Amino acid sequence: MYYIPIERLQNNSEFLGGFLAKQFVAAAQFGPKAKDSFDLITEAINRIYIASGMLITMVNQPSVNDQKVKDELLDALWLGRAQAFGREDKIEAQIENAVTTLAAVCRPILERMVA
Repeated sequence: MYYIPIERLQNNSEFLGGFLAKQFVAAAQFGPKAKDSFDLITEAINRIYIASGMLITMVNQPSVNDQKVKDELLDALWLGRAQAFGREDKIEAQIENAVTTLAAVCRPILERMVA
């Protein structure tokens, strides 16, 4: 179960690699705030890899505090899990922040180009 998010990222690695490769062009055309958005997305992807890896290594290694740690790691992997338990979905919030920031930076410039 913990390998599934890693497999999904790897299955989409061509798209993600192409998308993230555009961060420097975006920064050159739209300014450094555009790159900040790409950094947030990269950080979210890394959090998923780290959460999966940590959960894999925790299998059959119970400790007193494992459940709280496991809950936080699982929240990073499964959309809607955190909200179902009354917690904030940090990955979703981070991606939404990145998209909103990038749109705010790019939209005014692109609208001027179209007008």
